[in-house]
Amino acid sequence: MQKRLYELRKAKNVTQQRMSIDLGIDQTSISSYECGKYFPTVEVLIKLAEYFGVSTDYLLELFDVKTPLKTASNDQTAYLLSLFESLPRNHKERVIGYVEALRGQQIE
Repeated sequence: MQKRLYELRKAKNVTQQRMSIDLGIDQTSISSYECGKYFPTVEVLIKLAEYFGVSTDYLLELFDVKTPLKTASNDQTAYLLSLFESLPRNHKERVIGYVEALRGQQIE
């Protein structure tokens, strides 16, 4: 988590001091989270995710997608998402390329 938190803070171009003011969290706590010395409470984790506009899963490095995935609108979509998630990364890229090609054919 510490790497993601640091990267997000730098990308937003805010200091630990500014973050502590914005979130009402002690600056030494933010430093400790970034160093991996301490782990934030669930409440603080949620605050951090909202502050950066990312999911808690992204902060925890469980997913590489910054924002939460939309929920599936039906059973077929949910099934396709579960199949897709089980694929290795290189196969996911191939599937995305295929779907983009199919979508391009529809437009023509």
